[in-house]
Amino acid sequence: MLTTRTFTALAIAGSLTLGGCVIHVDGAGNGDLSSVFGGVDVAAGRQVDDISTVNGGVTLEEDASAGRIDAVNGSIELFNSAKAASIDVVNGDVDLGRNVRIESSIETVNGDITAKTGTRIGADIETVNGDIDLNDTEVKGDIETSNGDISLTGNTHIDGDIIFRRKDDNNWGSSTSTLTIEASVTVAGDIILRRHVELHIDNPAHQQKVIKRYTQRDE
Repeated sequence: MLTTRTFTALAIAGSLTLGGCVIHVDGAGNGDLSSVFGGVDVAAGRQVDDISTVNGGVTLEEDASAGRIDAVNGSIELFNSAKAASIDVVNGDVDLGRNVRIESSIETVNGDITAKTGTRIGADIETVNGDIDLNDTEVKGDIETSNGDISLTGNTHIDGDIIFRRKDDNNWGSSTSTLTIEASVTVAGDIILRRHVELHIDNPAHQQKVIKRYTQRDE
């Protein structure tokens, strides 16, 4: 299950905390950054520590790097070759460019996750209400969603399992989720369905990995 952090306090000792504006880091930006009612924009090639925002997005431009990125009500965008330790979002999308590196996990509650060619994720990718769209991406852990579609294209490689969790009354929407896996994709683990999912799986070997763990009541 998701372990998305709540933001009870954003004033972190030794950090830069601002409200109502965008923090632009275009110099030697070391240390933690936090913002309320404003975003954070880290310029190309710059490095910062952890980033926290409430009601504001986070952008890392090309070759920029950060520690943990946490956001409530804000989308996250990492341009080509940017790096982060982990990403954790409550309401917002995660858009990763080419050759992005995420050391650990990516988690969203209400938001899509998109990754482009050459990106590597060091642990799990998880959403509650959001789609996962990966192209030519390597994931070292599992991919999980409660109420979204999953699309894997190109030479994407998944070390772990693909898991569709059972919906509950609190989850948004009622439409059937879709799993798309192109023939060129490799999935080392299993495809675990805890509810009905529409499958578009090109490789027969992947079709054999499908494990249905639900009853008709869960469809």
